[in-house]
Amino acid sequence: MPFVTRCRTLLAILLLASQPGCRRDAPAPPPRTSVEIKGTAAERIAAVQKMLRVPPALAATILDAQAMEERVGDGRLGPADFAGFQVIRVAPGHVAEWRTRLTPVTTGTDAPAFVEPSTPVSWWVSGPEFASLDFFAPEALTGRTTGWIGVHAASGTIYIYSFTM
Repeated sequence: MPFVTRCRTLLAILLLASQPGCRRDAPAPPPRTSVEIKGTAAERIAAVQKMLRVPPALAATILDAQAMEERVGDGRLGPADFAGFQVIRVAPGHVAEWRTRLTPVTTGTDAPAFVEPSTPVSWWVSGPEFASLDFFAPEALTGRTTGWIGVHAASGTIYIYSFTM
């Protein structure tokens, strides 16, 4: 057998041997873990400002903030993806300032979908209220291109959902 053929055969055997087999006792994927920002309103606002790209002119308008980040995967043999859920509350009179810095999302086939944290929190948008939000791209505040920002102008509430893939 020529040398090249033997090398190819050996390489094929090594590749096949290195592939994981289908096992019924394979470990389950790691559970979602979540971390919620706690503390006083001032502490939560400061933490959310560190997570997001809040322009200084808008930072002064924040009355309260909440945040939770969920992690999926362990990051060792595969992805460690993240989903972020943040809420910023501003006086309704300041909503227009926030909206001018955001890029509207056109609805239609790419309309944002309702998403909620796997660990329920009282401060996240409800399904019925979700339909009344005006939607914007998340990149201006999160730096991520996936997710959405939903603004409820009447209450001055800005919901932010973003994730990594």
